Amino acid sequence: MTVKRAYTLIEILIVLALISLIMAIAIPSFGILNTIKENQEFSELKRDLLMSRHKAIVENCPYEFKIDLDKNMYEIYKTNNTNLIKSKTFESGLKFIRTVDTTTNVVIFSPSGSPSRSGSFVLKKRNGDKYRFAIVVTSGKLNIYSIK
Repeated sequence: MTVKRAYTLIEILIVLALISLIMAIAIPSFGILNTIKENQEFSELKRDLLMSRHKAIVENCPYEFKIDLDKNMYEIYKTNNTNLIKSKTFESGLKFIRTVDTTTNVVIFSPSGSPSRSGSFVLKKRNGDKYRFAIVVTSGKLNIYSIK
């Protein structure tokens, strides 16, 4: 007579419980990853705006920061739309809602660092939070405000 080896019902239930527990922990973390990516893109946008102004000063050459609301992206050009420096499309849930005070959706930083005109744009996160990025015409300073 040979002994057949098999798993008991208790062993199978314990394994299923462990798998369920691991999945319960792992699935919500995907939302956390999207939130982290969204925050990284938010910070990258801020850095790119400041970088555009800084490069205009350092290189003594105008830089353009162009927002495309339809494609939910922005582009940075050097000297009158001829040299594309960077193009970024939001992928994590950030959304450009509107621009304010700029009819062309373009801010041009002069070699002195001042923008061609004052302007602002509104950005919305996946959770509904809205932020207004405002560029001061006299100094080129970037202010970010939370909109209620």
